[in-house]
Amino acid sequence: MTTLPMSRTQSRETAFILAFEKSFLTEETIDEIVQKAEECGELQMSTYALTVLSELNNHQEQIDEKISSHLKAWKMDRLSHVCLAILRIAVCEMTFALTPVGVAINEAVELAKKYGNDEDFSFVNGILGAISKELPQPAATEADEQPEPATAGEQ
Repeated sequence: MTTLPMSRTQSRETAFILAFEKSFLTEETIDEIVQKAEECGELQMSTYALTVLSELNNHQEQIDEKISSHLKAWKMDRLSHVCLAILRIAVCEMTFALTPVGVAINEAVELAKKYGNDEDFSFVNGILGAISKELPQPAATEADEQPEPATAGEQ
């Protein structure tokens, strides 16, 4: 399998497209879907996209439970395939510390704006915001605790 360098945004979009495809091809493994996409030249693959898809594949039940627990008066099968794939990728990134939470949410919202319907981006934002409140917060680093130096205008 050949991987190419690409931005995290491009890698995430590739992972989303394949997760979306997987939602229709339930009998195929994610590895089979990736292989077919590569064989027909559909998508370029990056190491990061493969990592996200692998984590999603290994932990999909746990990821789906997190999503499901935040659906008020909704069931997973009512979600569009687009929303579900976006939520799965973002929750995977947030849960397994692949991406900072704020970045994962922002990127998911952008994917929803690009691929979803008019309301999807706010729905995705709300669900991911609620999930993010339950995740362990990263420990403050020494750099976070240091006051920022004053700029010329603040002295």
